[in-house]
Amino acid sequence: MFKKENQLDEMQELKLLKIEHNGFWLAFWGLLAAIAVQFVVSGPDLRSVAGEYILFMLLCVYVGVATARAGIYDRHIQTGWKSSLLLSLITGVVFSLLAFASVYLRYGKGYGALAAAAISGVVVFAACFLGLMLVGRYVKNRQAALESEPDEEE
Repeated sequence: MFKKENQLDEMQELKLLKIEHNGFWLAFWGLLAAIAVQFVVSGPDLRSVAGEYILFMLLCVYVGVATARAGIYDRHIQTGWKSSLLLSLITGVVFSLLAFASVYLRYGKGYGALAAAAISGVVVFAACFLGLMLVGRYVKNRQAALESEPDEEE
């Protein structure tokens, strides 16, 4: 009935990995969208999104640590200050828009919402930029360490 050895051939294994890959990213982006919608609708109340937030953070930490330990930064993005700056700007702007919408819909104060959006956007931008730079440096060091290790095949 249940066997420990793999019952799939190489083609089936690749198809299963692709299905799991797509399922992971569907869950990842779905959780992020659910958190964003609930954040805007119910305001910055973490109790309303606690379950989704915990699961999302577990996914983020797992993927981040696993890829960094493998010496992988991203499939399409190279490490460096330019990519870190661009990604941080995008993140800061998106978070600012969410903060503005959340505060404005909850309190109806335009200037307060703008101030909250500006402050939170700058803080998120700075934290994201610093984090990406540190992770990029770690990944480069990890790549160098992995390349200097002797191959097991030799």
